[in-house]
Amino acid sequence: MLWSRAKTILIAVFFLINLFLINFMFQDRYHDNSQAISDLTAVLSKNEVHLQVSDLPRVDKQLKVPELASVPIDDALAKKLIATPVATENGYQNSEKTCYLESRNGEFFFRDEAPLQSSFFDVTQDNVIVKLNPYLNLLGVGEYAYAANIIGIGEDIVVEYAYRIGDYKLFDSRFSVTVTKSGIKQIKGFLGVPNQDNGFTYTLSNLETVLLSLAQNNLKGLEITDIDLGYYLINYQDAMVSQAIPVYRLRTSWGEYILDARDGVEYTQRVLSGDLREVSNEEVFTD
Repeated sequence: MLWSRAKTILIAVFFLINLFLINFMFQDRYHDNSQAISDLTAVLSKNEVHLQVSDLPRVDKQLKVPELASVPIDDALAKKLIATPVATENGYQNSEKTCYLESRNGEFFFRDEAPLQSSFFDVTQDNVIVKLNPYLNLLGVGEYAYAANIIGIGEDIVVEYAYRIGDYKLFDSRFSVTVTKSGIKQIKGFLGVPNQDNGFTYTLSNLETVLLSLAQNNLKGLEITDIDLGYYLINYQDAMVSQAIPVYRLRTSWGEYILDARDGVEYTQRVLSGDLREVSNEEVFTD
């Protein structure tokens, strides 16, 4: 009984010592990147977690993160997307009831069962981005959205868009546009624009401390192949404005994971997306 308690205390002490040493080792955030990778690899290897990356993100102590406002579904937008919009309980539709503009489960949803846009008659996967750019600008997201994936499904072309705000990507907040040779068939997902003036400045927990904390979770055999610093959106039900937070995205041999990068977060609460304790064979969204 006493030995069990003593062993628990010793493990906690060694863990705290490791955290102190790793913070000391990386207190200079702009030293040689290759040396940082080498040092971090050595520390993680002791926990049988393998770092297989060629570069680490540069991390400042503080990072200002913007609010994001959802694109409003209102009369002005309805007139841009529907020839003769009629207001409904959930949004707008045309008189023939073949075209809909709504908010569904907090996400933007537009559907046209009979699109008639002549500019798409020769659309292909090679030129679809250029043809969609004017419509993204019309929606107000053209400056921030980029095509992360293009998929051909029968006669349809589906473009999956993600967001880049300044130097950072917004992870796990995307929308898709489905196109046919008749025009835009569907738009769905998160449509939002950043408001830098109303953002919040967060103090970051350094990458090494986050990874070392996670390494305590029995992750033997895990290989980390890519690490990136970016934003993650905290969605509030029916809210028009949501606050993004800084996160680290890990691509690993077990799947993709989003980790809270804010200082002071308990290591047991850092995993925002994915489960580091279970192997996943799901296909990772590429960007």
